[in-house]
Amino acid sequence: MSERSPLKRVWRIALAVILGVGFFAVVMGGAIAAIRLNVSSQPELAWFPLPVTLLLVASAYLAERYGQIGFAPLSRASLSNTRLWLIAALITNAGVMACAFQGYFTGYVRDAELLSGVDLTFQRTYAIYMSVFAAALAEISFRGILQARLQTILSPWTVIVLIGLLNVFSHRWDTDILQNGIGWFVVLAGWTWLRWLSQSLWPPLVMHAVINCIVALWIWYVGPIVHASMPGYMVAVVGIVGLVSLGLSAWLSRGKTVPVVTK
Repeated sequence: MSERSPLKRVWRIALAVILGVGFFAVVMGGAIAAIRLNVSSQPELAWFPLPVTLLLVASAYLAERYGQIGFAPLSRASLSNTRLWLIAALITNAGVMACAFQGYFTGYVRDAELLSGVDLTFQRTYAIYMSVFAAALAEISFRGILQARLQTILSPWTVIVLIGLLNVFSHRWDTDILQNGIGWFVVLAGWTWLRWLSQSLWPPLVMHAVINCIVALWIWYVGPIVHASMPGYMVAVVGIVGLVSLGLSAWLSRGKTVPVVTK
């Protein structure tokens, strides 16, 4: 079979999707198994972060060693580190604004996911730790394993849209996707673009983990995020800030492209 044949190309795309999504499912399944074991055996002591963290680190190490998924220094990019991190912050802010904007019109409420049969300390550990864990795992799976393969096969914009959609639908299939899926797509596709622009997994991984941690801490210590409670003028401000952030990130990256090698 020719390396350039359509069938070969489709197979490589399918394999990339299987590896990326499969990695996410397996590692998340292992984490859930550890949490369930913890709850059933010692609900008074939250020890699950240790085995779950070891699982994530070991899996990421193996993925990088055998797949070169993007744990590379930022020096490989054509932009300075300062500009890259500024772009990363702007893209993240644009995504947060998109989520808030859509959430206002759909009545989306973001609240903590709680476990049954455990005490308050366990609940807090679970809510905050798993938010950061899920962010790191998503980045390693989608913008790491999956994107590292797809960007050698497909055009950058095709990769950005495809990974953004796959990452959105990796969330639980409930009303959250309908109520905030567009906002999620904006930020997840934006981080995919950031991964391509920086040629490193670090900027999207750090941004995803930080924003998830901030949201989790806010929900736990302040309360649920009720997007529909924003006053009308704030909706306009959110929309404008989001668009300006997106425009500035594009302006800062102007003329800086990374050649994509198609194999």
